[in-house]
Amino acid sequence: MHSFIALLRRELWEHTSLKGIPLTLLTFVLLANIAFVFLLTKSAGSLIRLNQGEIGSLGSYIGFFTQLEPAQQTAIINSTMITTGMVINSVLLIVMFFYLLDSLYGERKDRTILFWKSLPVSNKETVLSKLAIAVIIIPVIIFFTSALANFITLGIQSLVFYQNQYAANLLWQHTDVSGLSLFSIFLLIQQTIWYFPVMGWLLFCSVWCRKPPIIVAVLIPAMLVFIDSSFLLDT
Repeated sequence: MHSFIALLRRELWEHTSLKGIPLTLLTFVLLANIAFVFLLTKSAGSLIRLNQGEIGSLGSYIGFFTQLEPAQQTAIINSTMITTGMVINSVLLIVMFFYLLDSLYGERKDRTILFWKSLPVSNKETVLSKLAIAVIIIPVIIFFTSALANFITLGIQSLVFYQNQYAANLLWQHTDVSGLSLFSIFLLIQQTIWYFPVMGWLLFCSVWCRKPPIIVAVLIPAMLVFIDSSFLLDT
């Protein structure tokens, strides 16, 4: 068990993208929210004329949110959080794709596999550790990265609403944190089960191909899909 944990730590140590890209995504979310607040604050100086007077765009943004029905407020908040999670999930799935393709091929290419084979660790444990990164570690990274990104968004939006305590309270009251968390966990488990055959295929290509495995990993499934669709068209 200790050797398997050491193998997992080695994978995280060698593949810095598993840590670097989530931090990059969180930085992007933070900067995007700051830019949004800055644009609202800047444009608040230019007044918008309405039938009942003049209000700044920042005030109109807050007023628009507070005048919505509770169900609409919840829908806006949840859709924002779900969209953020979907973007983060998509990016980290791409990271997982290239990680699995390179995990065994890269070690064979630079011959570091010879060093690891000299250690008292079986090939089975090595392959399972790489699969565990894709099945367990990356979904956990996706979950916590999405959660942190959403809390960053909610925190900065609360700062936008600081001049209207009622609007700030509404923001947190209509945020279904527990429901969205359970929903995210369910989707991640379902996604992992659906993609498990793909993970096995990518690992197989990584250990079998002598050339860069991305060509074989993509070309063969594409050909099978093309052949299958051709038979369907003939019928």
